[in-house]
Amino acid sequence: MNGSHPFPNLLALYRQAPCRTLPNAWWKTGRKVAELTLLVREGPSGALSGLAVQEGERVLALWCRRPVDSPLSGAALAAAPLILAHAAALPLVAELPFSRREAYFRLIHKGATPDYNCPSHYQYATADPNSDAQAIAGLIRICYPGSALTAAEVQGWTRHPSYDPSLWVWVREEGSDRPVGLGIAELDSAVPEASLEWIQVHPDFQGQGIGSAVVMELLRRVAGRVAFTTVSGQVANLTRPEGLYRRCGFTGSDIWWLLIK
Repeated sequence: MNGSHPFPNLLALYRQAPCRTLPNAWWKTGRKVAELTLLVREGPSGALSGLAVQEGERVLALWCRRPVDSPLSGAALAAAPLILAHAAALPLVAELPFSRREAYFRLIHKGATPDYNCPSHYQYATADPNSDAQAIAGLIRICYPGSALTAAEVQGWTRHPSYDPSLWVWVREEGSDRPVGLGIAELDSAVPEASLEWIQVHPDFQGQGIGSAVVMELLRRVAGRVAFTTVSGQVANLTRPEGLYRRCGFTGSDIWWLLIK
């Protein structure tokens, strides 16, 4: 059975299986409510067997148990300039002529936060998106050579609907007070969900447990406020962030493919 449903049904599906329903945190898709169409396919028992989220011809999410369960036709997929396809749906689009293909993992954390503190000679501090904007942009540029991120862009993140000032975290070196680690998370009370957006460690300070310290502190700060925390990242990232998140208690096996013509 096929059907199109309004926004609240998509949110209900997301709450049940966030990493399978969408390739990113709810706030990034939910704020586009007026432009979204949800298509679903149900099996004989009424269980969901496929879903697609469209914004015009763009496919913002495509998942199905089997290729025959796709809610979108082959013609609709061929016409799409952008598709975000779950790995389970990848056979449907594997032969289409996309020039950009990137895989992203999607993980979830539920339950208690493992006990983990800052390594010796480092300490936590709350980052200020105004007074620290230049330092935040600078650390991210160091971690991503070629990035042109500006302080103004960092300050712009405070206008996100899920901005929470308590979820901007530094790890600073004791003595010098130098910021060597950064964590920024969003908190969406509509789900409720936290999403890790920026987890950065200065290249000169990697391998000392600072990344784990940042993630654990953010998990502590959202404890009791959300039903779950999600994170995603590029599978091919040379820093292998997926391993860090799994060591911090994140789980899951969902892979999403970004396909652009």
